[in-house]
Amino acid sequence: MAYSLKISAKISDDKNVRIEPRWWEIAELRNVYKFEEVWENGCYMDYILNVDKQTFIDIVNSQEKYRCQGIFTWEGWIKINNKTKAEIYDIIDKLPDNEFVNITIFEWESGY
Repeated sequence: MAYSLKISAKISDDKNVRIEPRWWEIAELRNVYKFEEVWENGCYMDYILNVDKQTFIDIVNSQEKYRCQGIFTWEGWIKINNKTKAEIYDIIDKLPDNEFVNITIFEWESGY
């Protein structure tokens, strides 16, 4: 099984956003934060964490060091990750103080 990560947030009454920062280090996040384990359709395990704005900012800052490492040094990834970083900061700028950001680590079948 493989894992991916998605971020979702309600940034206004009529706008929800969902993004997938590929460079975030899933193992580190699971070691640092207490994610809730949820079985998806009885087959896949998801890990869910709802955080306030400040905790989200702390997580964003902690994950920045991975954005331009390894495969992410390739020009194509730099372009994609810069766009995603801008979307993350848009969430930070627009997130109402009483809203939370949902971080979901989800398991998917990779074929291996």
